[in-house]
Amino acid sequence: MNIASVSSDSLLTLVFVFGVPIILLNLERRIPLINWLSPAFWCYAVGIGLGIGWNPDTALAQTITEAVVVLALPLLLFSANIKDWFKLAPKVFLSWILWVIAIWTMTILGFFIWESVLATPDAVAGMASSVYIGGTVNMAAVQVAISAPPELFVQMNLTDILVSVPYLLLMLTIGRKFYQLFLPPYDIHSLRKERIAPEAEMRDVDHTSYHIHSAKERFKYIVLSLTLSIVILGIVVGLSL
Repeated sequence: MNIASVSSDSLLTLVFVFGVPIILLNLERRIPLINWLSPAFWCYAVGIGLGIGWNPDTALAQTITEAVVVLALPLLLFSANIKDWFKLAPKVFLSWILWVIAIWTMTILGFFIWESVLATPDAVAGMASSVYIGGTVNMAAVQVAISAPPELFVQMNLTDILVSVPYLLLMLTIGRKFYQLFLPPYDIHSLRKERIAPEAEMRDVDHTSYHIHSAKERFKYIVLSLTLSIVILGIVVGLSL
């Protein structure tokens, strides 16, 4: 009876872990609210809601999370445009350095301000700096690397979303107009004309857009990307032995 129960929980965990994101990605094109807050936000919302009244197979979920984080790191670089990196390198690098300094400064200040309040201020500081330097996937990687509690990752990611959504709305409305008072506008169209021909640019869009391809084409690209990611991971593991 216990074995059957565990198997049932494991099966339901697998269904929710892989099924909910797929459903939300497909609904994103049809429901504006899902697109506005992003499928990632709703994945966390569904997970938190289910966690209130149901105990999933946490060990299986943690294993899947760790595996997905490792596979996601190479996938992040597959869509990068290396030619743009060299064209924008000096200004982007300077901007990134200033950004990192600002994040480290606020992280260190936050550590000393809330050190007596937080149970694991060092973990919070490390994960906070990682998410604003490299995004959610980076924070997930740091959480796995420092063996921080999984619930801390969920709490920090939810907090990040709740803070970032109003901030992004502000930057896309009032903030954009404010900074244009003393900063030149970013002319992305001229940059694209310089780096690539229009017909080639359309081919790039066609090969990278999730929504343009049919389900068969998307499946082919997903399998190819995952295969390359696994190969890269295998090479890294082999070199580390």
